[in-house]
Amino acid sequence: MPGWKAIAPIWMLLVLGSTALAQDANPKLAGQDVNAKLIKATLWVGSGSDRKGESPSLNLLVFTKDHKTKLASLQKGELCKGNCNMQSGVSSQPIMVTVDTPGSTYQDCQGFDSYFFIDSNQQDPWTIDWVRVQLEFASGANLVSFSKVNRSLGQANSDDVLQKVKTEAAVTEEGNEGPVVHWNQRPAF
Repeated sequence: MPGWKAIAPIWMLLVLGSTALAQDANPKLAGQDVNAKLIKATLWVGSGSDRKGESPSLNLLVFTKDHKTKLASLQKGELCKGNCNMQSGVSSQPIMVTVDTPGSTYQDCQGFDSYFFIDSNQQDPWTIDWVRVQLEFASGANLVSFSKVNRSLGQANSDDVLQKVKTEAAVTEEGNEGPVVHWNQRPAF
């Protein structure tokens, strides 16, 4: 029995130490409440060329990395009302995105997948320099996902894109082919 008394404190130190070590090794989780709830999602778009005129119809789908939960979405969003005056490489104003699953936690959202496209009501392709999505949580923490695009986007049909995303297995690589820009936020653990 005296051996157990000596082993118990050592075992407790090892267990507690491994938890602290895991958080220290992972700066995204250090000091974060992994159960904080998702409260806000925002999209920014950088134009790849100077552009004047009506804003294209912007669409965004954000899923968990396993694609089982749609975290946030935007349908027919706009860069601005009326005539836009975008300058190459300059960020748009923040575009609010609907949070579809407000019960999702900081931990659930690690490694989220984003799909950005322009709706089929546009007449001409639109050159995109970059896109950025930010998820914000009740604790004040946030996760940011950024993709350099540097190409012209053609038209896409919202229903077709959503159907394709839902029926395919979770994509692990970024894809910048065709009218849809797909990128993911790398998981922190």
